[in-house]
Amino acid sequence: MIQRIQTLYLLGIVVLTTLMMCLPLAYFVGGEETFNLYGYGLRSVATGEMYKTTIFLAIMLVAAALLPLVNIFLYKRRMTQIRYCIVEFVLLVGAVIMLAVHYYLFYRAFADFDFHAQGMKVTMLLPIAALFFNYLAMKAIAADEMLVRSVDRIR
Repeated sequence: MIQRIQTLYLLGIVVLTTLMMCLPLAYFVGGEETFNLYGYGLRSVATGEMYKTTIFLAIMLVAAALLPLVNIFLYKRRMTQIRYCIVEFVLLVGAVIMLAVHYYLFYRAFADFDFHAQGMKVTMLLPIAALFFNYLAMKAIAADEMLVRSVDRIR
């Protein structure tokens, strides 16, 4: 339901993980050519050619974007929503770890050039913000569940 605050948090997770797929996460300069790291692979800036795919990171980000959408429509089953939030947490932590591994591997690959540079973009912080939104959503869902249980106890 849209009127609940956890729905907005879950929609925030969807937006952030979608932005991670669409925007460059890091850049690498090797020799004369510049490359951008996206959620789906390493792409040349000049030619737009894909040099290396990061398919498992892409799958994890797509799953991390779709799971909160499913979670929004389970508003009558709050315990299931909490479990899905835990699964989302694991997906986002896995995406952060995979992103760090890919950044390190591409850094090592570009270190062989005479001139090389690399850097992270602001979009690398989006998974951290998504983790925070996931925590807030889980906390709000748990508060709703406690409220419903306390009302059931009074009857």
